[in-house]
Amino acid sequence: MERLQVAYRKLLPVRCASADIVVQFRTGDPEKIEAGLKPMLRQNLSSWLYVSPLMLVLVPFFLMPIIVVLAASFLDTDGFGGLLPSFTLANYLDVLTSAQTFHLYMATLKFTC
Repeated sequence: MERLQVAYRKLLPVRCASADIVVQFRTGDPEKIEAGLKPMLRQNLSSWLYVSPLMLVLVPFFLMPIIVVLAASFLDTDGFGGLLPSFTLANYLDVLTSAQTFHLYMATLKFTC
């Protein structure tokens, strides 16, 4: 019986805590499958609860500034640090066609090769 359960574990992409749950998935009995899923859903919820403090820190302090900088890169400036609400690709054109960018890329390649 142990070898059969190990074989079922290898065939199915679902990771379960118990081999009985894997066999129930294979047999297709809906009541047994539902009973086997409840512990998995509880475990999934507890995993999200462990990750939630990290997400509460990462979203406002990491993701939001990246989104703001990305949005500001497509806006025009007034020359004094303010942003004008007009869409432009001139910022990217300036960076990608400047000689300074080319020299920085060449220096990076020189140090890495």
